[in-house]
Amino acid sequence: MGRTAPEGSVRPRRSRARFPKAVPRSWAALAALGLLAAWAAPPAAVAGSQAAAEPDRNVERMIDRGLLAEAAAALQERIESQGETARDLLLRGMILYGQGRYESALADLNRSFSRDQGDPDTSKALGLCLVRLGREDLAETFFEIAAKLAPEDAMAHYYLGLNAYTTKRFERAAASFARACELDSGSADSRSFLGRSHEALGNAWRAAAHYEKAVELNRAGEAPSGVPPLLLGSMLYRQSRLERAEALLRESLRYDERGQAHYWLGLLLERKSAFDDAIRSLGRAAAAAPSDHRPHYALARVYRRSGKHRDAASALRRFRELRSRSQTETFSGGDLTPHSASGRPKQ
Repeated sequence: MGRTAPEGSVRPRRSRARFPKAVPRSWAALAALGLLAAWAAPPAAVAGSQAAAEPDRNVERMIDRGLLAEAAAALQERIESQGETARDLLLRGMILYGQGRYESALADLNRSFSRDQGDPDTSKALGLCLVRLGREDLAETFFEIAAKLAPEDAMAHYYLGLNAYTTKRFERAAASFARACELDSGSADSRSFLGRSHEALGNAWRAAAHYEKAVELNRAGEAPSGVPPLLLGSMLYRQSRLERAEALLRESLRYDERGQAHYWLGLLLERKSAFDDAIRSLGRAAAAAPSDHRPHYALARVYRRSGKHRDAASALRRFRELRSRSQTETFSGGDLTPHSASGRPKQ
């Protein structure tokens, strides 16, 4: 890549660039990313005594439960009594991240990194924070550092892939997601994004194979997501394989009743001339993503085909109104999120 880890303070740059919603938005979600997973051995910065390590685990448990204020208070008490370590700064940065205070989080994570550049969790946390601040370029540097420090960590490769996918470097994304799948063969999320990367590259048959595997893994999971069957179902719809597509889209909605599958199911039902059912599905799609113009365009078309011209005109006006705005929610491709609220491959 030709980049080196930045020295000193990393300064955020304001940008409209956004990571997919795969990035966790709560600290309970961050805990699931592996950033707060139990380490096989205490980090070098805090290695020394079990007594010193126990408060850290207590803080982690609080963060895992979403008790961010309590975690911050316990961490501050620990710092005041035992002194500040790189690990403390990492934890505080993560708490701030969970509170949406990304610039403050970045400051603590920078300080943690300057004290201990050998902790891959700090590098991953820095990458996540930089993504939230619109610095995908620097974020990738830190994800690369994490992958070098912990080459067997599936999450580091997953983040590399996600960053590359977001910035439309699909070959690099496919390579990173493939490595993540090798390291965590049970991850429906990594498998889904590997399929999406191949689909973006025009490799439809490879994409379909990965989507099929993702659907299989998803069904075997404890908390199935609507995304894998949606990805495969929408692809099969575009290939006019309507019977299986419909079954997959309905499966997606069983896992996520307000999911994006309503849009694709509405289009499919229109093709079957089931206009009333199509209108219901498209209406649910519009309610689930109020800023997306596409369901309204489809609704206008279905209303017109079913003779409801006044409703068609209203839907068309709404479509034109929304299309003129900045679009932040869509139903095609880029908005499909990984299966868990945490945005990580399932462990």
